[in-house]
Amino acid sequence: MPLLVYLWGDCVSSRPVARLEIVLLISPTCSYVWLLLCMMFPSVFGESYGTSRFVTIDANFVVMFGCSIAAFWLGRKRKPLLGIVCVLLTLLWSIVGAINSVV
Repeated sequence: MPLLVYLWGDCVSSRPVARLEIVLLISPTCSYVWLLLCMMFPSVFGESYGTSRFVTIDANFVVMFGCSIAAFWLGRKRKPLLGIVCVLLTLLWSIVGAINSVV
């Protein structure tokens, strides 16, 4: 989360920002907030072993994976840092998916 705050601060205080860069910042922020919300209130995920729970986990995993590829592919000044944030969130969602499939 500190990396996201740093990236948002850099985005607001500097040059005009491209639309894709805003999307690449909003995606991991929403995914991280969703992850925190689901950890605090597990009922938001849906029922245990339910389809909605696995769809939520898989969708966030795919979005973060795509975000990390886009961030590294479009390499600008702050994009590698954003790519690292997306990779870390991808790992978090994969761990959540592994735990939910076992427990």
